Amino acid sequence: MKKECLGKFELALKSYQQGLNLAKELNDPESQGELIGNIGLVNIHLGNYAQAIDYLQQDLEIARKFGKRLTEGQALGSLGDAYYFQKNYNQALEFYQQSLAIAQETNYSRGVGLMLTNIGASLLKFSRWTTFFSQRYNKRFSLSSQEKLF
Repeated sequence: MKKECLGKFELALKSYQQGLNLAKELNDPESQGELIGNIGLVNIHLGNYAQAIDYLQQDLEIARKFGKRLTEGQALGSLGDAYYFQKNYNQALEFYQQSLAIAQETNYSRGVGLMLTNIGASLLKFSRWTTFFSQRYNKRFSLSSQEKLF
């Protein structure tokens, strides 16, 4: 990542942290959830996937607590991204499928398109990974969640 981009992400992270502290002082849990989600996204861009997952799980819990289905779907999709970049394609697929279901339920067509694209990319990566290992170790792998795709 270019140094100038890295600096902008770090500045964004600092700003979101300040906003989160203020939202906590004001006892505003919905704003906290939004800021926590943004912190998770920045951590994905910085390559801090474990941290991103922690923040995005918190965002997901808050969205569910307040019944914010669209935010819940976005948090699930972002969790899928964090796992995808960790090369954990099976876990990414599970989150993408959950996000897709919510996008369809809420008629969020952009989300449907994004999740279908992400599911396709994950299936391609998963297929390549399992082909490599099955050839190398003469084992077969299955994708248990494949039945739930559509």
